[in-house]
Amino acid sequence: MFFFRGVGHSFMTVFDNNHARLDGPPVVHSVRPGPPSAEINALKHELRKSKAEAEVQKQAEERLKDHGNKLQEKVKILQDKIETMGIEDRHVHSAFRRLEDNDLRQKDSLNRIREELQRTAQLSSGYKHELAILQKKHEDVLALLHIRTSELHEAQQFLSKPDDTSDAEVMRTVEKLDAEIYQIAAQIANTVQFSRDQRMQPHLVDQLAEDAGLADILGLALVQLLKSKQHHEDPICVQIALQACMSQYAAWMIQTWDFKPRGEQRLIEKIYAGIIQDESQTVSARWRVLTRSYLRTLVDEGTMTHWLQCFLIGHISDVLRVSGLTDDPRELCQAVERLFGKQMRSIVKLSLDIREAAGERIMSGNVEAIVIKAGTPFDQQQMEDAFAEERDVKDKESVIRDLVKAKFNKRACLFQIKVAQALMERQNDVVAIAATGFGKTLSFWIPLLMALEDGEDKLIIIVTPLNILGKQNVNLLQRANIQAMAIDARNATNEVFEDVQAGKYQVVVLNPEIIMEDDGHCEKLWKKPKFTLKILHVIFDEGHCVKEWSAFREQYKHVGALRYLIPETIPFYVASATLPSTVLLDVGRMLQLREGCTEHIIRSNDRPNIAISVRKMQLSARSFEDLNFLIPEDFKDGDPPPSKFLIFFDNIKEAEAAVKHLRSRLPEPLRDKIKHFRSIMMPEYRDDEYDALKNSDIFGLCVTDSFGMGLDLPDILLIIQ
Repeated sequence: MFFFRGVGHSFMTVFDNNHARLDGPPVVHSVRPGPPSAEINALKHELRKSKAEAEVQKQAEERLKDHGNKLQEKVKILQDKIETMGIEDRHVHSAFRRLEDNDLRQKDSLNRIREELQRTAQLSSGYKHELAILQKKHEDVLALLHIRTSELHEAQQFLSKPDDTSDAEVMRTVEKLDAEIYQIAAQIANTVQFSRDQRMQPHLVDQLAEDAGLADILGLALVQLLKSKQHHEDPICVQIALQACMSQYAAWMIQTWDFKPRGEQRLIEKIYAGIIQDESQTVSARWRVLTRSYLRTLVDEGTMTHWLQCFLIGHISDVLRVSGLTDDPRELCQAVERLFGKQMRSIVKLSLDIREAAGERIMSGNVEAIVIKAGTPFDQQQMEDAFAEERDVKDKESVIRDLVKAKFNKRACLFQIKVAQALMERQNDVVAIAATGFGKTLSFWIPLLMALEDGEDKLIIIVTPLNILGKQNVNLLQRANIQAMAIDARNATNEVFEDVQAGKYQVVVLNPEIIMEDDGHCEKLWKKPKFTLKILHVIFDEGHCVKEWSAFREQYKHVGALRYLIPETIPFYVASATLPSTVLLDVGRMLQLREGCTEHIIRSNDRPNIAISVRKMQLSARSFEDLNFLIPEDFKDGDPPPSKFLIFFDNIKEAEAAVKHLRSRLPEPLRDKIKHFRSIMMPEYRDDEYDALKNSDIFGLCVTDSFGMGLDLPDILLIIQ
């Protein structure tokens, strides 16, 4: 469509393309002239503006509508909140009213309490006044009581009163002192090495004996025996002389009033003798108690004990030198102090305890220490022959004693001989119960020695719970030229058992696992009558293990089957240090001991030189600090070694921890002096540790109960459980 503008008028010519023809002229339509185009554009602009404004207004109305809707929603929410707050407000008002009521009640209660408090304060004031009056009266009574008590105490000084200790307690201490003297005398006599040839010049010995006053202490006859007899083989005379010397010295300590070098001993003795003669027992006893008590306070106890100990060691040194020792006197005293100082202190302490008990705690009578004067003839009615039992044994069993002496250089005791006699009868099973150290092991060999001496081809079987015991027994027998073999898992070979069957060994040591092995070497041996006829008896060493170890060593439960595998006439010998009646019954049942044909030989466990004590632990058990007393504080290299000890623990872990703690108290170079011992160690290591303790190369061992049964260990001074 095209627009044409003419002069004065505008025309619009419209071409209709849809109807136009190509071959004809276009059709021209005439249109009437309208308003001018500027107006049209203005109108269009106004129209668009109106539409835009209408659109804006419409959008504004919609936003207002949305906003109104939201306001309505908020109004509704606010109305809901107002309604809720109204409910809560009612609850708050209700709670507030309750609080007001409660507050009123509390105020009423508080007022009542205040009133009660005021009444109580008034009563308390009255009571305080009464208490002050009573306290004053009490103080007056106490003052009067103190005066009356002092007067009564002064009066009681000369009135009879019960003894603070009994005669029986004093006698027990005396018996303990006698046992201590016996033990230390035997130890010294057996420890000292007397020379066969070297002795002091006779005139020097005579002068020494005279200077030491030994004739008055020991008697002339015993002094002559000490000077003339050779003591390197049997030091019994030295032992008796030491006993007599220490007994005389102990009696002197008990009787002495004043230990001061310039004390008035004789004067006090004369005064006391006069008081006893002229005054009553009550007066003389009170004088004795007061005098001894005050005299004891004049001398420092530690200084006095040390001085008495040195004096005792000097007497012992004199006896040893008269008996043949040529050591320098000072060095000899130092050696005695080093080796036996603890026992010497024990003798001094026991003597002073008896002195105090007899002199200061007994009022009803007079207790005196009596020692028979040296040289007094033996009176059977008043004296006891301490060596009578040994002489009786020698008279009856001299052959056994001589044979044991020749083979083992030991003197068989009555207990060992009784066991040997019972076994040599070859009729009864034997159960022997004796404490560790009483010689059960030696009783194993005596019947075998007697049989071999008579030309019999015999052997004995030993069942041991610990391989180390077997090794110890074999070593002992080899020194006596008796062929023995300890068999365990390491050497249980065909060759070894062939030697056993061939009669190469007189003693065969086995553990229960080897004996009860199914289709094992022993089972084959039991089927050889030629071998079983040689068996003299079967020994169950540490017999309590048959019952107590059967829980974790199954073979012990069935070891009694051996009774049916060998001739029933072969005796069983059960040896143990710990067989209470209940365990003994179980062991007898498990081993099939023959009822009516079992002999029990029991030796008393009374060991005067062994004491047991219970100490309450002060610190944590896991810290092991309660064991600190074993290693002195600030112990250093070169100090005297501590007492050799064994500590038993429930398990290996505790034993190892204790070793670690005790080692920490030693300087670095000495820390391997304390070790642990356990069953799972290699046998070679166990043997090394056992030998190290036996030879005093180490201070002590921390062990479990797999250690210790029947082991021959000298000079163990302390065992802790």
